[in-house]
Amino acid sequence: GYLILLTVLWFSNASYAPHDMDLRYEERELIRLSENLTEDAKENYTAEFDAESIIECAKDVMRVKEGRIIAFPYPEIFDKLDLSGVFLPYTGHAYINTNEKPFLLPYVAAHELSHRKGIVNEGQANIEAYIHCMNSDNRQFRYSASVYALKYALCELKSKNEAEYLRLE
Repeated sequence: GYLILLTVLWFSNASYAPHDMDLRYEERELIRLSENLTEDAKENYTAEFDAESIIECAKDVMRVKEGRIIAFPYPEIFDKLDLSGVFLPYTGHAYINTNEKPFLLPYVAAHELSHRKGIVNEGQANIEAYIHCMNSDNRQFRYSASVYALKYALCELKSKNEAEYLRLE
């Protein structure tokens, strides 16, 4: 009974939007954002990504004392479910898909640890992870966050201005 109650309470908050925000923006703002994220990615570029070191560093980057990040032992299951990672509130463990592109793993680990900090909403966890990664001294985490955010921005730009999308891609 307790687990069912916890599940209902936990997942009922997953789509909670704390503020009624007007998400309209001008196309030029999106282009400028995409250009800035491209520059951030170039400045922080690194090709050195090791899952074990990412797992070790993520707790420090996110300033999380408790909880663990675990490389999911059956990543093909995550692949079939199209999951990069998942946080289990019952155990406090974050599982990451090591089949994910290596340069995305630092951001995925940070995102899952955002949930460990009590942030249930996916969008808010993205923001928390992005802020901590970009403020980190760790180049892997800064690059990963830049690329992840750029991926979102370019996806939005593609639907608004195909020519600018192609230029920045």
